[in-house]
Amino acid sequence: NVSVPGNGGISNAFVPSPVIYSAGAFELGASVSRPMGKKNWIAFSVGYQYLQTITEVGSRVDSLAFIQSVGAYANDRVYYTAAAAVPTGTTQEYRSVYHLFHTGMHLQMHRKIFRSLPVSWELGIGLQWLLSTNAILYDPASARYFRNEALMAKILPEVSAGLQIGLDRTSKLSVGPSLQYSLSKISDKGVADKHYFFAGAKISYLLPGKKKKMH
Repeated sequence: NVSVPGNGGISNAFVPSPVIYSAGAFELGASVSRPMGKKNWIAFSVGYQYLQTITEVGSRVDSLAFIQSVGAYANDRVYYTAAAAVPTGTTQEYRSVYHLFHTGMHLQMHRKIFRSLPVSWELGIGLQWLLSTNAILYDPASARYFRNEALMAKILPEVSAGLQIGLDRTSKLSVGPSLQYSLSKISDKGVADKHYFFAGAKISYLLPGKKKKMH
């Protein structure tokens, strides 16, 4: 919990730290693979990511607000109060959307289980570029949620891991879990000690006659 002083926020109150919920995501991308020995491959990928989160906020206030803790104004002459500042049942959900472009390099280790079922483990590193977002940040000093895209990190390093299981002996079509995690915070302002995290199912298709994968 954060103690909030009375400088335009909630006087002498304790406001819980923001709770952010995942609201769905997807990724589209392509990769080019090259062999490194008999069973290992190196892959280079590019892709687009769409991430969503939901934060419970209080009232919307249409007014210009200067956020002293970050030394910047809220964008669009709009800010939101903390959910704890309004009566129960009058809160609302704010949906933050992130558009990201990423590139990566991956080590793929191909094996077979049960003699014929192809399996591939994947470990990777990469970079994420923030293309645009409407995400809000939180200022505990004034108990306000505000938007200022200039305070968001534009380039973040990431690590990834995954497992692909072939759906046939040719392994042209495979599916499996995929994880991606940004090593840097999405912002160092406005209580944004959060990281991008993507977890989902990845579907890959090997183009006929070429060592390229679409997923």
